[in-house]
Amino acid sequence: MIIGLFLLASCGSKKVTPEIFLIPSGYRGTVKVVFNEPCGSKESLEGNKRLYIIPENGVLITQFKQELGIINQEYYYIDAKGGRQLIPKMMLQDFNEETTTKINEHEPSRDQVGIFQWGTTGEMQTQGEEKFSFYIFQVGTYTEVRDSFTTLFQGDGIYEHKFDSISNVMVRLCRTATVK
Repeated sequence: MIIGLFLLASCGSKKVTPEIFLIPSGYRGTVKVVFNEPCGSKESLEGNKRLYIIPENGVLITQFKQELGIINQEYYYIDAKGGRQLIPKMMLQDFNEETTTKINEHEPSRDQVGIFQWGTTGEMQTQGEEKFSFYIFQVGTYTEVRDSFTTLFQGDGIYEHKFDSISNVMVRLCRTATVK
């Protein structure tokens, strides 16, 4: 059950440590970063920035503690040789639709891959489990992300529920491995 989702930027005026997200080249879909898990990947810095290396399945469990405040985040695709390609941050509101009241004359290409819902955080707790906090965002084109939200809000949401179930199991297995 999701206890809460909100934009980090609205959490006050405290600046947090800058962050870099390295996402496997070509990845599309949801990314979740689970914080403050002793069983997670060790903290890694690049200069003064936190470094999150996202695995192929889109779920990173890390030992970093979550920081809330004004965010400074960069997102990159990373290829097998370590080359990086910046992925721009986008918002669904940047795109014109039939219901748009003020037309965006600088609407981005609908075919461009971007990061959507960036800066979103939440907490999750399943019955009998300790809660965990996380970042969650989408990687894809406007059409892919819009269609995934349309599916979710029309009551289907199979992908999102499956993704949440998988990430919950991963956290549980990680915690279990630490206890042994």
